[in-house]
Amino acid sequence: MNATIHRDDRHYYLGALRLVYFAPSSHTTSMKTTGIVRRMDELGRVVIPKEMRRTMHLREGEELEIFAAEDGLVLKKYSALSALGATADDFAGVVSELIAGVVYILDTDGVLSSAGVTSHREEGTVSSDVSETLASRKRRLIPNAAAIRGGEAYAHLLVYPLLAHGDLYGALVVGRSRPFDDSAEAVVETACRLLRQRLGD
Repeated sequence: MNATIHRDDRHYYLGALRLVYFAPSSHTTSMKTTGIVRRMDELGRVVIPKEMRRTMHLREGEELEIFAAEDGLVLKKYSALSALGATADDFAGVVSELIAGVVYILDTDGVLSSAGVTSHREEGTVSSDVSETLASRKRRLIPNAAAIRGGEAYAHLLVYPLLAHGDLYGALVVGRSRPFDDSAEAVVETACRLLRQRLGD
């Protein structure tokens, strides 16, 4: 019996199994029938094909959430930050107002929430500057840089990686046209501390 795989902007469909798709919605590679069938073992384990793991940026040891749906199961990459839900939007909005700048809350895959953003282009993949800062795990102030690939460049871009228990969960990224004075940086540092505390819960 063959299993047909197809995909829309958010999901792969493998027979009755619906898998969340993590690549950007602009990604348009078509999927063909692969004939992949996976047998569940006595412990209920099923191996996700290597190509799917690569496409969805799933690494060994990655945590997945399992949801029950009418048409099957949904496997979703777990993000402690995404568990904040609408709180993240409110949080970003408050910080944006306090510092008069643009705010992004990122997990390790992309933008979870933003505030002060004026263009839909600001919701895409993070820029190489931000990716490099995440990899370094160190705070970085970057002049004339964009937070999002192809997005607006800000005269001053401040990136704070969010670490808890030694693990990288994402970043708080703030862009401004004016330099960061002590009060603005204090707001960002406080915001990061609150997010780290939430991650540490």
